[in-house]
Amino acid sequence: MPREFVQDPVHGCIILEPHECEVINSRAFQRLRKIKQLQSVHLVYPGASHTRFEHSLGAMHIAGYFAENLLEPLVDNGSVKHEERDRYVRLVRLWALLHDVGHGPFSHAFDRAVLQHADTDHEKIGARIMTEDEDLSAIFERTERELGISARDVAISQADKQVQRKIKPIERALLHVLKGAYNADVTDYLLRDSYHAGTPEYGRVSWQRLYLTSSIQDDKVVLEKRSRPALESFYTSRHQMYSTVYYHRTARAADKMIEEILARSRATLLKYIENPKQYLDLDEEALLHDLKRRKGRIGQLVQEYLRRKI
Repeated sequence: MPREFVQDPVHGCIILEPHECEVINSRAFQRLRKIKQLQSVHLVYPGASHTRFEHSLGAMHIAGYFAENLLEPLVDNGSVKHEERDRYVRLVRLWALLHDVGHGPFSHAFDRAVLQHADTDHEKIGARIMTEDEDLSAIFERTERELGISARDVAISQADKQVQRKIKPIERALLHVLKGAYNADVTDYLLRDSYHAGTPEYGRVSWQRLYLTSSIQDDKVVLEKRSRPALESFYTSRHQMYSTVYYHRTARAADKMIEEILARSRATLLKYIENPKQYLDLDEEALLHDLKRRKGRIGQLVQEYLRRKI
């Protein structure tokens, strides 16, 4: 059977396993094609119109590389079996692949303007989608039978810390791949966002060195002292991207407009979070198309936003 892969502008060929292809082709994941990675940054940096779809693929690719390098020494010393290593790598890749599946239109602006008023966030919504969406539930029933990975195993990455404390120490350590100080999520968005924004000099991070000199100790991931300069460079890159791209004053002003639009539409939008099927109808394209026809301040704000009258 031929191997499936996608050609990515940042990482080259990203190889996909059959169960990953199924997840990617699900409605829940395909929806991420219609949610921009950087909200309103494209109004300042025209190339930055990429989406959470390709970012999630990149995060999965990096997470797999990180997990493999963390687990290999444990296989060599006999504390982890080969089949256990394979399961853990697949699990970590799924954590990264689906880490953004719960984002609403305009991502963090939607969190602030809508979700926090329902005492939830995109991670909690994401966990519900993983465990309640019909397509994903069917996929994870098969992965549980064939690979020993259930929907609950994947959703644990989106759970709160109290729940995560109950999982195995090695799995808590592997959560650092997605949640740690130099994790796969941040690594991909620094590389990808700087590429699309046209500021590649800010996104140059020695991520392979960081991952090759990391190891698992108990339930934590630690970095060798000799890689401290690489870690400092990582944080410098992150600071440059925040100060220059993410927090550009015009993009931030546009985000404030979006937050006002979402806040004024909150009563309607809160109805969508009642079940995952409704929530998956929400994307930026559909939302703006609907709201721009509204009378009053909401319609006016949307029209101004679309015309870049910030």
